[in-house]
Amino acid sequence: MKFAICLLVLVGCAVSYGTMGMVGGWSRADHESEHIKKVAEKILLLFDDLNTSGLAQRLHSVKSAETQVVSGMNYKIKMDVGLLDCTEAQAVTNANCKITKVGECKFVYYEQSWTGTEEITSHECGEFVAV
Repeated sequence: MKFAICLLVLVGCAVSYGTMGMVGGWSRADHESEHIKKVAEKILLLFDDLNTSGLAQRLHSVKSAETQVVSGMNYKIKMDVGLLDCTEAQAVTNANCKITKVGECKFVYYEQSWTGTEEITSHECGEFVAV
């Protein structure tokens, strides 16, 4: 009887572990959630204008997102980034700036809320093409 109970507990643990995924591993996140969209916007604020020839950039769409709990949170986000036909300073004062090019970018972003740490740890962007 004790053997049967132990066996059931072990099988239950194995099944629940298999459905939860590996602790510390990457987990899929809802790429359409408001939280992920806000994180994507933060990433673009940190994204250096030198990577976009000084042009302002805006979130066009989030394609996928994953999270990883570390000493803080890692976000792996694939998004389409739109380049405006003006600089960020011009975009603030000029409502006529438009997205003229879009490119797919992959970012890994690290956030530690209790220290205020926010940084892009890696990024890769494909070619920006005219829309």
